[in-house]
Amino acid sequence: MGTDRFGLFSITWTLLNYIAILDFGLSQAITKYIAAELNKGETRSIPNIFWTSTVLMLILGIIICLVVLFLSPWVVTKILHPPQDLISESIRMFQWLALSVPFIFMNNSLRGTLEAALRFDLVNVVRTPYSALIYLSPLLGYIIGFRIDHLTALLLGVVILANLVYLLMCTRIYPYLISEFRFKTSLLRGLLSYSGWTAISSFISPILVYLDRFLISGVLTVSVLAFYTAPYEALTRLWLIPMSLTATLFPVFSRDTVDDDQIKATNRTLTSAFKYVLLTLGPITAFIFVFPREILNIWIGSEFAEKSYIVTQILVLGILINSLGRLPATMFLGRGYPDIPAKLHLIELPLYIAVAWICLKAWGINGAAFAWTLRVGVDTILLYYIARRHNAIRMYGFNKRLAIGITCLVGLMVLGILPGRIDKNISSMYLVSFFVVLLLIFVFIAWKKILDQDERSYLINLLRKFTPLKFLFAAKRLDN
Repeated sequence: MGTDRFGLFSITWTLLNYIAILDFGLSQAITKYIAAELNKGETRSIPNIFWTSTVLMLILGIIICLVVLFLSPWVVTKILHPPQDLISESIRMFQWLALSVPFIFMNNSLRGTLEAALRFDLVNVVRTPYSALIYLSPLLGYIIGFRIDHLTALLLGVVILANLVYLLMCTRIYPYLISEFRFKTSLLRGLLSYSGWTAISSFISPILVYLDRFLISGVLTVSVLAFYTAPYEALTRLWLIPMSLTATLFPVFSRDTVDDDQIKATNRTLTSAFKYVLLTLGPITAFIFVFPREILNIWIGSEFAEKSYIVTQILVLGILINSLGRLPATMFLGRGYPDIPAKLHLIELPLYIAVAWICLKAWGINGAAFAWTLRVGVDTILLYYIARRHNAIRMYGFNKRLAIGITCLVGLMVLGILPGRIDKNISSMYLVSFFVVLLLIFVFIAWKKILDQDERSYLINLLRKFTPLKFLFAAKRLDN
């Protein structure tokens, strides 16, 4: 394929990921409103919601498709500047990509409809091979001699195939969906109001995430950017844990809470989610926080580690805090208040730019990491504070179990890093052994004091399926 062709085709992979968020939040609106109707036992209005939202998404997709088709020659010749022999091939690549936009939006609509019914099993049946085919189909095409425009056309075929399978699954869950095609203009105002705020948040969030790189390049130099972006890109992979959880929670939170019992159940769900993120992501965060220099030294090298380990320590704390903040943000989206996260983002953006600029001037890339972590920390605190004060949310305060979990995690980090601060010459083997002991104490306390009886019973049943019997008995004795 060559480096030029591969570089051009890698743009397709990137754009396929970003096109999915250009539906202006309509796919989330579908999930939210259909889940609310299912919770009330009302199914007659589901075709109205589905088709009204889907038609809007298809119209939007066609408009974007036409714009990209029109601009493709200009983008290729004026911005990308590929070699002369690849110009026509590159233009056709963008044109095939443009044709995929309506189908990607349809994909979002059908997937959101399944998620509203909590059929994540069916979603994963499609999503896993779909994701694999997106990356493997170009390899197959390359082996049989396809050009990059042909490879993009092959990707379009994969997207259409996923749509057909999703549609088949939707007709099994909602048998009346196809036969009752209805476009209701009365639904437009609610859908557009919800999706509009979601679109604002979706537009600003990437800016807040990637703005620090441009500030570092402008205030400092491009040469130091790698010492910041390398740990940042690696650490953000930890977001897979809370993102998987919030994708599941969104349709749950979207179900109308019409009485106090449902409000209490929703709050218990949020509390449990907070606990699970803390117990799964917390120990990973603590390990990286205690051993950033050692990890970077093994991964990239000693020189890189010396310049990036403080950045890593600060950023990993921000990743954990932001992961916990995603939970109330998802609750606001599910409960029909997407304006709250969006308004916070609008307020934060100019303040973040000012604070990041000052911190960069004062402390370099460490200051950039501090400004980013400070922003996500303030954002998380405000989200939980507003959730507690909001009349329609009425989120409860932290209970004793969560307080113990937070205290133990902070203790794990502080005690884990302390020996290395006291004695600079202490061996890494001793530090790791000491951390493992602290981690075992953390696990014991989590089992006895943080998890409740139902959660312990569930984990024991899980152990029964995947571990030998001797571990089962040990877990039962620990529970007793």
